[in-house]
Amino acid sequence: MTSRCSTVAGCDGSGGRGVVAATSLYLVIEAALPILNQRIFRAFPYPLTVTALHISFVAVVLALVNAASHLLWGEPTHSWIGDRHLLTKVRIMAPAGLLFGVKGGVTNWGLALVPTATHNLLQSTEFCFGCAAAWALNGERPSGVGLAAAAGAFAGGLLVSSTLFDFDAAPVDARRADAAFALVLNLAPPLIGALTISTLRGGAARLLGKPSPVADGVSVVEVTSLMMLLSTSVAAPIALAVEELGALGGNATAVDAIEGGALPVTRVYGVAVLLVALHLAVTWIAHATSAFSLLILNNVKVVPMWAAATVWDRSGGGGSGVRLAGAALCLASSVGWACAEARRAERRVVRRILF
Repeated sequence: MTSRCSTVAGCDGSGGRGVVAATSLYLVIEAALPILNQRIFRAFPYPLTVTALHISFVAVVLALVNAASHLLWGEPTHSWIGDRHLLTKVRIMAPAGLLFGVKGGVTNWGLALVPTATHNLLQSTEFCFGCAAAWALNGERPSGVGLAAAAGAFAGGLLVSSTLFDFDAAPVDARRADAAFALVLNLAPPLIGALTISTLRGGAARLLGKPSPVADGVSVVEVTSLMMLLSTSVAAPIALAVEELGALGGNATAVDAIEGGALPVTRVYGVAVLLVALHLAVTWIAHATSAFSLLILNNVKVVPMWAAATVWDRSGGGGSGVRLAGAALCLASSVGWACAEARRAERRVVRRILF
């Protein structure tokens, strides 16, 4: 079970400035990721394969960094990814790692089917699922205002999703099936993500806390690499099973497309480098704060993501009145939740999350 601490200042009193830096890095990278990934998918429409490549890159790079730093500078008694406590650490991080592997693949699959801005706003429904997960798994209780904000985010996501159902351009049955499939794929990641947040907080707090159940010197790099290795064990088979059957790429499989030179290697691994920094920041925040703080951040990020999609990707401007109403409701609910829960815990939290 995770701690009931709800402040982003640090449940264990650590890392006030580190949380601010990690939060800022998180928001900037999260705003850019959907746009960058959409451009990859235009050239290489295999989102599950891209997810597997990204996650495996992060896992291998961080595992090598952890091993090299231990061999070159580490204390013999300090933890590292290849020590005798490996199985214990894997067991602790397995729930978060396996859930994230599923979430990553489904998220990019859903992103490939809808505009960036629609995808971003549908992710706001994680508010609702996150409240339920934190309540059931961690015993954390949001305020009445917090519950109202969660309901508003969920309602706004439904309003945005209603714009997917446009039956004018194709036969009704076909359009309804396609739109329903896209809706399910874009609503599944928030549900899985809510569970991932709670289990990540629990695993990071156990391994990085004092005293650690395994050994001294457990690092953010080690914990993140373990989580990404576990995620790869799920994301790679999913990509192989789905995209090697040609389900997402017409007659060609992902391997055929890669052999034909369709994979934009520079873009894929450029984004992967950003993901290394992003996942280190998330693990640090999970250790230093709480599940609800991660949930708050995960919704506040909708604001810069929507702005970035509007300015650079041109997918957030315009739209129907229903879409705009849903966008406003999602954004207002995100900010309302951040303000209500931060004041409940510590008044300076809002500045740390938003600025």
